[in-house]
Amino acid sequence: VGFSAHTEFFMISDLITSDADSNTDTYFTDHFTDGSVTSAGGGGRKPNAVVYGLLHMAKTGGTTINGELAMRYERVCGNKGFSHDFNVINAFLKEKRDARDARIALTQERGRRVLYNNDARRKVNRKGQNIFNHGHFVPAVMVEVGFQDCDYVANEIGAKFWAHAFGEWHRPLELHVPCRDPVDLLLSMCNYQKVEFTCKSNFKEEVDLCFGKENQRFDTELLTHPNIHLKCFRSPHSLAKYLDYMGERLEKKEVTDEYVPRDSNNPRKRNEECLWQQDYSYRMELVRYLRKNTVTR
Repeated sequence: VGFSAHTEFFMISDLITSDADSNTDTYFTDHFTDGSVTSAGGGGRKPNAVVYGLLHMAKTGGTTINGELAMRYERVCGNKGFSHDFNVINAFLKEKRDARDARIALTQERGRRVLYNNDARRKVNRKGQNIFNHGHFVPAVMVEVGFQDCDYVANEIGAKFWAHAFGEWHRPLELHVPCRDPVDLLLSMCNYQKVEFTCKSNFKEEVDLCFGKENQRFDTELLTHPNIHLKCFRSPHSLAKYLDYMGERLEKKEVTDEYVPRDSNNPRKRNEECLWQQDYSYRMELVRYLRKNTVTR
């Protein structure tokens, strides 16, 4: 009778102390400190010997690669999505896709195809990320987050980024470069940039318009570094095989879902592309120019 809160607190404390001192924990087993409990040991999954990177070239399936891997595997860090929140973004985009499909049904009769990243409908949903631009993370946000917990890094950025970010990294960087037929890549880029390639004898101006600044992403000199090892793979034609290859090297997520593709091009009309009607010498002259002056060098 008449105990104060302060007095009651010390009485309870004394009971806890005396119980601990008597070593009579009869109501539970402490799995963290009981010496009889065997430790799992090992610290979990053994890390890869390298960090994997994707030099994301435009129109080589890079957005799909980034998204598929972030959807299925842990520690994927890309400017088109990170593993840690890709499930949420993907679910949001699935709802948008269903609504878009309804709009497409209404607009296809008029010959217009609604694209995922239609410029007229872009909206910024949160700082550094544009949902209508493939769940895009700007470079400043990626640097702010850091790459210390990444097993796979994908980025659409100038070639100097890789040596700057991973030149002194604690693990070597195995940098994967998607390789595509130069002529096919050019025509896909022209379609993306909405530039008509007219097969002029002097094609330089049209080629430059089609590629824009994309030729800054690959540079042999900037990517030659002791801690960077380049590997080429066919993409997008061998995309499924590449995803299987990486699936053997990354940790699978406990919860995955169907990846929602992001369309950014209208379908090409190959029968209207004049380049396929040109003779061999013209196409080879074009390929030589592409290899010397653009992303294919």
